[in-house]
Amino acid sequence: MKQRMHLYVSGSVQGVGFRWHTERIARRISGVTGFVRNLEDGLVEVVVEGEETLLTQFKKEMEEGILHRNIDSVETIDEPHTGKFSDFSIVF
Repeated sequence: MKQRMHLYVSGSVQGVGFRWHTERIARRISGVTGFVRNLEDGLVEVVVEGEETLLTQFKKEMEEGILHRNIDSVETIDEPHTGKFSDFSIVF
């Protein structure tokens, strides 16, 4: 079943390659679409869509990957799948 996951990541996540690594994870997991971007309040926003198992894998790799030490917390909001995205990208 396809889903959408909206993540707000806090910690030292801006300016450390976090968006690039997040995009790399999404592109490696075929079938995950969405975006990642820095927010003005210091958080990083990530929106991903795809099969539930792929989103779980994406989130796990993001939280446990190379930049895990920079993450303090991840707020996760499950939302209905929209099919809005055709790929995964960094939004500036």
